[in-house]
Amino acid sequence: MKYYVPFRTLKNKYQSITLHKKSENFEINKVGETLNPIFIEEAYKKSNNNFSSPPDLMIFDNCIFSNSKLKDHLCSKKYNIKYQESIFIDNSKKYHEDYWAIVPIDIIDIIDIIDIIDTKSSIMELTFELDSNNPLYNDYLFESIIVDKKKTKGIQPIFIEPYTKEIVIEESILEFIKENKLTGLSFIDITKFQPHKMFKKNNDIINI
Repeated sequence: MKYYVPFRTLKNKYQSITLHKKSENFEINKVGETLNPIFIEEAYKKSNNNFSSPPDLMIFDNCIFSNSKLKDHLCSKKYNIKYQESIFIDNSKKYHEDYWAIVPIDIIDIIDIIDIIDTKSSIMELTFELDSNNPLYNDYLFESIIVDKKKTKGIQPIFIEPYTKEIVIEESILEFIKENKLTGLSFIDITKFQPHKMFKKNNDIINI
């Protein structure tokens, strides 16, 4: 099984998002505990980007915002994931409903850390350490990443990888996104992951 890091597609037609002021008290660990929708908006409100509709997939703070197609697919699999209704407000103040915040339970309960990296075989450097027992609190640089297949048995298909600090999805979810041509996010195989690759064009990016 392969694993991929999702991030906003670099094309200008897919906006960066942030929380709308209606959701300024948003806490990712509270997702799914209230019926109040999460409001999101274009991060650059003063731009001239007036999109006729937002993309199918967006990402903010390691939380994927999706239309119902991906959300319903994940619900049908009964994964350990929380969902909350979301609304995108565009620069013309138009409300786009039928979006959902998708949050892995592991984000909420960081005690149960999912770590799939073979730290002995990977080439990585510890650049800052706050807690030697919890990689989420430390910073790392990666030259190469090797996945430890023993650690992947029985894990959830969406989780936060603590060494990279990035949300990660398994191959089956990427295949669903490809088959349904869901737009807005690009992906990189975690074995080729380096943070700078998410911000400039390179051959490791998988575009939909």
